[in-house]
Amino acid sequence: MGELVAETAAARGWKDERSNEEAPNEHDEGRDERSAAMTRGLQNAWPTLAIVLGASVWGLVWYPMRMLAAMGLSGTAASGAACIFVLLAKRRSLSTLSWHWLLVALGVAAGVTNIGFVWGARSTGS
Repeated sequence: MGELVAETAAARGWKDERSNEEAPNEHDEGRDERSAAMTRGLQNAWPTLAIVLGASVWGLVWYPMRMLAAMGLSGTAASGAACIFVLLAKRRSLSTLSWHWLLVALGVAAGVTNIGFVWGARSTGS
């Protein structure tokens, strides 16, 4: 009788309390494969998500810059105005920031990159 109970428990995937081992379940292998496939699918989605997010941010920045350009403000002046606006708007947050030379270097690199892009776009006629 004990063997019949053990076989029934194993067939239903119940845990055998006497041995502290789970009975093997034929459906577990498929679940692991599906789980791994979903994980790979999510990992493959990150680059697409990054491109969509970057394009969205660029679209949100590009439109006001085009409006400022239509009003006669150059790209360099618009970039400087945007930088000053952000610095003024976030002055309380900046005062709590732990300053490090790499942070300043990152800011300078971002500014030089921005100005280079604006000048390059202006010289190509876009």
